[in-house]
Amino acid sequence: MFTRLFFLVILLGLGTSCQQESAAEPSKLQNDSTVAKPGIVYHSSDGGNTWEDISGDLPDSLNPNSLNNLDGTIWLGTADGLYQGIKYISEVVWSKMPLDLREVVGVYNGANGKYLVSHWHGVYQELPGADLWAPLHQTLPDKLVNVLVETPTGAILLGCESGIYRSEDHGNNWKQVCKGIQLRNFTIMDGVIVAGSIAGIFRSADDGKSWERTLYGDLEARQIRVTGSGLLGLLEQEPAVKGVRNTGLYLSADKGLTWLPFGAPPPGAVYDMDIWGNYVYVVTSTGMFRSDDRGAHWKSVNPVTTKSDIFTNLISTGSDLYLLINNNGGC
Repeated sequence: MFTRLFFLVILLGLGTSCQQESAAEPSKLQNDSTVAKPGIVYHSSDGGNTWEDISGDLPDSLNPNSLNNLDGTIWLGTADGLYQGIKYISEVVWSKMPLDLREVVGVYNGANGKYLVSHWHGVYQELPGADLWAPLHQTLPDKLVNVLVETPTGAILLGCESGIYRSEDHGNNWKQVCKGIQLRNFTIMDGVIVAGSIAGIFRSADDGKSWERTLYGDLEARQIRVTGSGLLGLLEQEPAVKGVRNTGLYLSADKGLTWLPFGAPPPGAVYDMDIWGNYVYVVTSTGMFRSDDRGAHWKSVNPVTTKSDIFTNLISTGSDLYLLINNNGGC
């Protein structure tokens, strides 16, 4: 599963050339051992101090991959399809979208409609008002897609198992612009596109037409976020190198050119990271933590109630936090 970070998702042969409110008060779940069974999706409107289970009637057996909040609608990608969550006055109502797709790993905003990525079936775009999704991958050589971003000029970039593909004509034609890397994420800052892969970080200053590798070593860039100080990356040393997971946070003040260690290590192995206001949040093997002093100290803000819970995704929407939990063992 590609959210096992986290997300979750070896080619070291990078001798490659890359030219490339509820009416009631939200339940306070942290450290509450009386709550026997956590839900799948949690929401916090106060920076993680309290959490509300908004799983509603989602099936308990779901194997979740991704969580996105776009324009107030929550999108939950799972192994058996896509679920949409809409918040009403006192609850979030979920519905499964009528799509014959599996392994949905992300939903993304676009200028002309939302994009959907299915790891096994390619990439689609929503047809506004029609409740339909049109395929954009008919000529795409590699349909094992992990992540997507629309660039400031409207081009589409895909991170596939075999590298980065770019389309300037809305998916009619695709060009491979970087070979031999498995991408995990895209981030755009001031027109510069930074891509995290299983073996370092790549950077493009020309709208994704060409790429340079700016971070080397046996490091997987599991997540990259924009902060007030630059770019914050969650990096993991390949377990095959040391035999154990070794994760850390790194900061780039020059739009991805150079990276330096950030703060003190959080407790446990870090699975995901996000930014909310002046806080940095991490979800780890021992719980969820936040820091308001550039990672010097970490405070527990933990909604998990049993040791079997596995955090698989944390997202910030500016005013709210959402947390995705896999209670089925994960991957």
